Amino acid sequence: MQIYALVDDALSEQPFYQDKIYNKAKVMAIVDSCTRLEKVVDGKLVGFVLCRVADHPILDIKIAYNQLLYVTPEYRLKGIATDLFDQFKVWAKANGADQIYSGGALLTALYQKENLQKIDEVWTLTL
Repeated sequence: MQIYALVDDALSEQPFYQDKIYNKAKVMAIVDSCTRLEKVVDGKLVGFVLCRVADHPILDIKIAYNQLLYVTPEYRLKGIATDLFDQFKVWAKANGADQIYSGGALLTALYQKENLQKIDEVWTLTL
């Protein structure tokens, strides 16, 4: 399945991947447990968001988690990450989320453009 290969590509850009500090079976189980929003160009999967909604552990709100947003290198800087993030925001609101939580230093410019606020290592946006 294309998604597993792209997840592997996405993880290969992360420092923990080179150090092999992750369990590939657990990562793929997360892929299977998340909702997947995809961007397809000419029949080819070129980007995706893995996301889920869950109750906040303390507050009485629902959180939409962006588990992973990835665009293949040849399709970067073409607005695809922004399109995917916009899809994620619509999906989050439609699924009852009050806030979005997102991580990842690689997407800092996108999060700043989308007016997310950084709290510790997590980027947040109230819907």
